[in-house]
Amino acid sequence: MNGTGSPPPSLSVLYVDDEPALLEIGKLFLQLSGDFVVSTCDSAPDAIRLLSEASFDAIISDYQMPGMNGIQFLQHLRQQGNTIPFIIFTGKGREDVVAEALNSGADFYLQKGGNPKPQFAELATKIQYAVARRQTEAEINRRLQFERLIGAISSRFISWGDFDLTLTQALEDIGLFCGASRSYIFQFRDDGEVMDNTHEWCADGVTPEIQNLQGIPCSLVSWWMEKLRNHEIIRIRDLKDLPPQASSEKMLLQAQGIASVIVLPLTIRQDIAGFIGLDDVEAARDWTEDDIRTLRVSGEIIGSALERKRAEEALQKSEERYRRISDNAPVGMFQLAMAPSGEFSFPYLSSKVTEITGVPVEELYASPRAAHDRVHPDHLDIFDRAILESAKKHEDFHQIFLYCAEEGYRWLEVHSTPSEQADGTILWEGVITDVDQQKKAEVTLQRTNDELFAANEQLTSAEKELKQQHEERAAIEEEIRQQRDDLAVAQQEIRESEELFRQLFESMDEGMALHELVVLEGEEPDDYRILAANPSLERILGIDRQSIIGKLSRDAYGTDEPPYLQRYARVAQTGTPDSFETYFPPLDKHFRISVYSPRKNQFATIFEDITGRIQKEEALRKSEEKFRNLVENLNEIFYVLDKNATITYISRNIESIGGYPASGVIGRPYIDFVHPEDRAGRILQFRSILSGSNEPTEYRFLKADGGSLWVKTAARPILREGRVVGIHGMLTDITSLKTMEAALRESEEQYRDLAENAPIGILTCDTEGRITYVNQRGLEILGSPGEEETRRINLLTFPSLVQIGFAGMLRRTIDSGRPVPAIEGEYCTKWGKAAYYRVNFSPILNQGTITGARIILDDISEHKKAEDALNKANKKLQLLSGITRHDILNQIMVIQGYLDLAKDVDKDPALSEFCGYVGRAAAAIQRQIEFTREYEQLGLKEPTWLSLGCLIEESNDPGLPIRHECHGISIYADPMIEKVFSNLMDNTIRHAEGATGVQVRCSKSGSGLMITWEDDGPGVPDDQKGRIFERGFGKNTGFGLFLAREILGITGIAIAETGVYGEGARFEMLVPEGGYRIDA
Repeated sequence: MNGTGSPPPSLSVLYVDDEPALLEIGKLFLQLSGDFVVSTCDSAPDAIRLLSEASFDAIISDYQMPGMNGIQFLQHLRQQGNTIPFIIFTGKGREDVVAEALNSGADFYLQKGGNPKPQFAELATKIQYAVARRQTEAEINRRLQFERLIGAISSRFISWGDFDLTLTQALEDIGLFCGASRSYIFQFRDDGEVMDNTHEWCADGVTPEIQNLQGIPCSLVSWWMEKLRNHEIIRIRDLKDLPPQASSEKMLLQAQGIASVIVLPLTIRQDIAGFIGLDDVEAARDWTEDDIRTLRVSGEIIGSALERKRAEEALQKSEERYRRISDNAPVGMFQLAMAPSGEFSFPYLSSKVTEITGVPVEELYASPRAAHDRVHPDHLDIFDRAILESAKKHEDFHQIFLYCAEEGYRWLEVHSTPSEQADGTILWEGVITDVDQQKKAEVTLQRTNDELFAANEQLTSAEKELKQQHEERAAIEEEIRQQRDDLAVAQQEIRESEELFRQLFESMDEGMALHELVVLEGEEPDDYRILAANPSLERILGIDRQSIIGKLSRDAYGTDEPPYLQRYARVAQTGTPDSFETYFPPLDKHFRISVYSPRKNQFATIFEDITGRIQKEEALRKSEEKFRNLVENLNEIFYVLDKNATITYISRNIESIGGYPASGVIGRPYIDFVHPEDRAGRILQFRSILSGSNEPTEYRFLKADGGSLWVKTAARPILREGRVVGIHGMLTDITSLKTMEAALRESEEQYRDLAENAPIGILTCDTEGRITYVNQRGLEILGSPGEEETRRINLLTFPSLVQIGFAGMLRRTIDSGRPVPAIEGEYCTKWGKAAYYRVNFSPILNQGTITGARIILDDISEHKKAEDALNKANKKLQLLSGITRHDILNQIMVIQGYLDLAKDVDKDPALSEFCGYVGRAAAAIQRQIEFTREYEQLGLKEPTWLSLGCLIEESNDPGLPIRHECHGISIYADPMIEKVFSNLMDNTIRHAEGATGVQVRCSKSGSGLMITWEDDGPGVPDDQKGRIFERGFGKNTGFGLFLAREILGITGIAIAETGVYGEGARFEMLVPEGGYRIDA
């Protein structure tokens, strides 16, 4: 039963036979079970016409029918691409007919005859099995196509150049796979109130609608939106099925010409970000679970890609904002790196550095010494020792020094903090400030104070002298007044600088606050008080700045301990700046905080909310991990190289394939792993890939154990902002394929030698009909003067070859890629040789690609003459007996069928007895007819050498095992000799009651080879020994042993029963001298 408890649907079957009575009885038997609905046709052409109008689950066909036989009917269907399960159900039992049927694509071959009820039951089982197998194959193929689709979409989003193009290509893959008219993505805007059709793919002939589907209010499609927000699938087979509350949706869909649609929500981090969908503009459609699965899995991949893209865009905006802040800051910001070798470089410089130093940042990036060499010689030695000491002790670097600017020497101040990186590099992060005005003001002020102090001393010690020298004093006072004016100017400049700082303080995007430490007498700092805060603090922290100014940090932030007190105290007490990133639980936010001390026991903090960046970095990390897991599970090796051909990434299966740990490969030149003889080609290929080529190539890859393996690679350039920054690709191990190719070349050499000495003609040609090879025997058969003359003929265009159909058969072989059955016919060659030829055509394949055809040619003129004479006589006899036998067997089957039905309809004992008599008579007639079929085959085929051991083993029965000692012996016999051993086994099974096995022995005798078949049953009574080989004797058909003796007699093999009654049957077969051979 199925999952709903209802019976499985009936299978629709088309039954084709030229015998109306058989069609009727077959239809009755098959439909009795209720599992089948049977339609009938009495000819193959009628069946073909019916198939163009209706569909069926399976076809049953007779073989022998007028006009077009069953195999021709089957071949016609297969050539049309129709793969419907096909069963040949016929009275023909010849092996060549069975082989041709199965080779032509028949699912089963069932021979008529015997009891109709079990035979039609077997036919029903064959139909069900063939249909189930074909459905299973279709499902497996569909799954493979689905896995290829998902793999292709995933690989597109591992590394994209143009994201929109990549997404449109993925939609094309989905639409073609599902057979849809359109596939598309809709995304909601940030406010969630408007949606846009952002990406669309349309099948050929379908009108794009993307331009008409921008800025759609979500309120317009409220029914649609409710479904999506509930994470429901919107599956609409026909727009007529939409409920009344979806009238707006219906109008919108009808305006696009949509007949049927399916939509799934598109989620990013558990939030509905839009939807992915398919539609059909031609007709209503039942969307399948396959369609849903395809959209769901594809939607997850696309959602992850969209999330990753949004994270990258947000990160880029954050970096741009930070750069704007640093460029607009009143100080220059920098990163200085010292490599383990002692070489210095600038990883980062803000634009303010150029304004302060007068050196363009490009020049500083190229040569850090451009700034170093401008330090005043008196300060240079101290400067160098200080920075080396900072690197050694990991202490802050702080220097105030004279620097040679364009207008002369100026005072600059540098403050930075070092940190050691994983590779041993020392990295300083800090600021450089122009303190020239401040320094000069300090110098001026100090000089003025010194002069005032000296003047006061002079006034005190020499007041009398000053009184006497009033004019001199007045001059001094004037000078003092002048100095005081200068001081006032300096103070004004300081006030203006403070005002500039205040404006920056009030307008900067980052939060900023000024604090002072609260230190209890004789103790460590206990807290700190907030002295000032800018407006951005309110926005970032959500705290009214006026409410916290003057408060201790515990009260301001509501914490048990002052946040980051130790770190802030260290800056306030030492003057060493600090910066760090942290998570602050009370606000559930991440911050980046910079701290510096304007004066002793005070510190200022500059901070920004980086929660969004941290979350996006985490999302990006998870997305990258997801794609990395996909790559790591591929059978191929995935790799990424930079522009210098250095490996920047390689999947972990490099260890199982090449023996290298992935960590030991990354950072090394790719060429290190290429066989020395192949490196020049790989260098050229790498350059061509950077230029846009993606042509695959093969080369030898060096393994960790010193060996090598053949790999095939295809790669593409990686583009960032329109620039090539590297390549990525796949490595596939093709070592086994290369080994096979080498073996194939060796095999070709052997076969070429064989072809040159073959007794038949062998020719090969390319797909254009040009002869590429002809052996010596071929030249002789054709009467050609030589190979060069023969090669001038084009086998597809030579007029006489076209006229006789040779060229057409050759073209059919090349186009279909399938061998064409041997053809025979008379032909006169270009050189005047007329003969009867037999020709075989077969395709030449190279790795699945058709490269030409092979023609086997033989002159059978003499053989044909003898065969024609024999066939004329035999054909008449066979035609008469075949038609008669076929018709009689069909009618017997009809009689037996109706007898079985009559027994089930009427249970009258007398009628059942009469039906039994009729049935047994019909069965006897059937056995006689079947015997004539087998007897007719005697001597039709040439005797041949056959393995005796194989013949015996093929007749083995699991319930009655055969033991034999006849290995390595062949006998010359009619091909039907297999029936001799099968009949002997059948005789043993039927008559040797109690037998446990069969023993077969071979021994030489004076007149040949004696083959003994012996069982341990009761044996054959003495009065029957002379009669068991007579036709009609026995309890079964009466033909088994008679037929065995006739078959053996064709090649002079005698058979006799020589056993002792009561000890078992013993059959002795004597093979004459020359009729057997013992293989080495």
